[in-house]
Amino acid sequence: MKSLMKKRETGIAAILLILFIFVSAQSPQFLTASNLINVLNNNVVLGIMALGMTVVIITGASTCRWDLC
Repeated sequence: MKSLMKKRETGIAAILLILFIFVSAQSPQFLTASNLINVLNNNVVLGIMALGMTVVIITGASTCRWDLC
């Protein structure tokens, strides 16, 4: 548990969670189903691209080298 609290990503996730709670408390329209669907629709392409790049990086299947591209 101590090593988890020392990581930078944990701090960033905590800040995002606090920001999410603050914004949802300030705006009643923030946590509506239509708003959450709208946010997902706007970010789905970026998420799919990130997932594809993650698979390419993990498998090491990138054939593009800096001197050839």
